[in-house]
Amino acid sequence: MAYFLRQEKKKKDVYLQMYESYWDKEKKQPRTRSIEAFGYVSKLVSEAMPDPVRYYKNYVAAKNQERMAARNEKTRPRVFSSTPEVYAGHFLLQSLMEELQVKETIDILASRMRFQFSVYEMLSQLIYARILFPCSKSKTVSSVFPYLYHGIPISEDQVYDGCAFVGESYKKYIAGCR
Repeated sequence: MAYFLRQEKKKKDVYLQMYESYWDKEKKQPRTRSIEAFGYVSKLVSEAMPDPVRYYKNYVAAKNQERMAARNEKTRPRVFSSTPEVYAGHFLLQSLMEELQVKETIDILASRMRFQFSVYEMLSQLIYARILFPCSKSKTVSSVFPYLYHGIPISEDQVYDGCAFVGESYKKYIAGCR
């Protein structure tokens, strides 16, 4: 659960230890255990550490911060190398685009630019992403494209280049798709 500094008064002096509180599943109750022993306060006092209690309180707080960062949702290692969540609600649109037979027209118009990606795939993935999870193009590339069912990896720069190309010659696309 968390770390804390335990100050235990003994015959000689105050003894400092870092303890951890945790949940005991067998006994179904909270428990504590010693993680690290620091020693007696009188022996810890030095020029570098005039107040050992404050020093070790800060140390324990830093350890708690590290522990929380390790448990944070974004930094926690995952069991699956890729998330099992996949956006697959775009099959109706996919069949509609196949029925319209626009792939050949878009590929012919884009062939003069010699893109390293398919403009048709980029456009279709953008259309699917707008239906499934509307967001900016930048966020779409990082948050939606990787999870599209049978999606093709396309970078943010490629999306912007493809959109600029389509924007410059959209009249040709409209005329070619009729």
